[in-house]
Amino acid sequence: MISAQQLTTGLRPCSLSLSPLEVARGLRGRPGFVWCDSSDEAAGRVSVMTCDPVEVLHGESADWPAVPSALHRLASSLAPWGGHRDLGLPGPGLFGSVDFDGRWCFGVYPSVLVYHHDSDQWWEAGSLVSRIDPRAVSVLPSTLPSIDFEPLWSRDGFVAAVRRSL
Repeated sequence: MISAQQLTTGLRPCSLSLSPLEVARGLRGRPGFVWCDSSDEAAGRVSVMTCDPVEVLHGESADWPAVPSALHRLASSLAPWGGHRDLGLPGPGLFGSVDFDGRWCFGVYPSVLVYHHDSDQWWEAGSLVSRIDPRAVSVLPSTLPSIDFEPLWSRDGFVAAVRRSL
């Protein structure tokens, strides 16, 4: 089994003077755009962005063996970038979701941008910096709209759905 830490191969510091929001705006029009943010200050907050998956996998519980197989292929393709090393940051990998009914979808992403908030440093694997649309970056609104989040489910309904999926 390939661990997530082994997939950090190829990360290198990059000079990028944009905020995570600006980078997201510049990449959001790309196919399969993903933006993940952590909030764990103890572990070091990071923003991870990726787009343009080289493969998209769909399946359900019985098809799960396809996921470790895709991770293995990705790790093998990254080997020429300098072997496996753990920088303590996320790197290339599979990004996606698993639904409550066991259906899943993952994209295979060999290129990522990682912003380490505490050090104010961008890291890159692949060539995502060259794919940032500068026209989209410069269109930041002066004020951000407010969003009122309203739950669509009650807590009990959500817990019941999770229990049914297990």
